[in-house]
Amino acid sequence: MMKYNNNYAIIDSQNVNLSIQAQGWKLDFTRFRKYLSDKYGVSKAFYLSAMSLLIKRFILIYKKVVTF
Repeated sequence: MMKYNNNYAIIDSQNVNLSIQAQGWKLDFTRFRKYLSDKYGVSKAFYLSAMSLLIKRFILIYKKVVTF
């Protein structure tokens, strides 16, 4: 298996949440972060969200929601 070094993951919260909920699951963020690290060598994971969340081991980036 190929080893990955110093990879970053950028995760869009809306896509992840809708996909996981459609399967009837609930995402365990701690286990998901460990999976990214173990499987793909992710050193930093950025979680993009429009809502305030508290998730350990993720760098959270909040976007202001703009309505038109």
